[in-house]
Amino acid sequence: MFLFIDKHVQKGFVCLLPPDNFLSLSLSAQDFLDSCLETQVERRPSAAELLRHPFLKLSRPLISLNPLILAAKEAAKQNG
Repeated sequence: MFLFIDKHVQKGFVCLLPPDNFLSLSLSAQDFLDSCLETQVERRPSAAELLRHPFLKLSRPLISLNPLILAAKEAAKQNG
């Protein structure tokens, strides 16, 4: 999947979400994704700059993902 996405990024075409789903994201999330997927190298922020993006400052600690990960593993186990 990432190779598919990478080839499209190189060509300047990226569409990871249908437009309606993208517009349902917060403006901060939209801006973060736009920044990450910038196709012009000279305009694309560095990893360090992206880590300072306001959207990431809104995130919760990684430990908060544990219940979601465990639930996904349990669902996968039950579905087979």
